[in-house]
Amino acid sequence: VAGTEQQVDVVTLPAGPATGNADTSVGDSATTVQIVAANANRRGLVCRNSSTAVMYVNTGQDATTSSPEDVLPGGKWYEINGYTGAVNAIWASDPGTGAALCHEED
Repeated sequence: VAGTEQQVDVVTLPAGPATGNADTSVGDSATTVQIVAANANRRGLVCRNSSTAVMYVNTGQDATTSSPEDVLPGGKWYEINGYTGAVNAIWASDPGTGAALCHEED
C-alpha cells in the first residue's frame, strides 16, 4: 500500500563454518565392509540398516557376527557422536535387499 513503506537495514552475517556433510550407501554383504571411512572432521554419524538381514557393526576394526559392538535388525538405526575413525559392518547373510545408509555430519 502506497505510503506504508518502511526503512529496512540490511545486515550481512558472517558465513558459518564450512560443512562437508556426506551421505553414503554400502550394500549388504556377508563379508566385512567399510561403511564409512575415517574422517577427522566428523561430529556425528547416523546409519540405517535397510537390508532384511541383521547388520553387525564395529568401529576401528573388522566387523564380526560373533563380537559386534552393535547389532541392527533391518530398519534399525545406529548413531555415534565424537568418533572419527572408520566404521565397518557385516550382515548375517547377503540377501542383496538393502544397504547401510549413512549420513555424516561435519
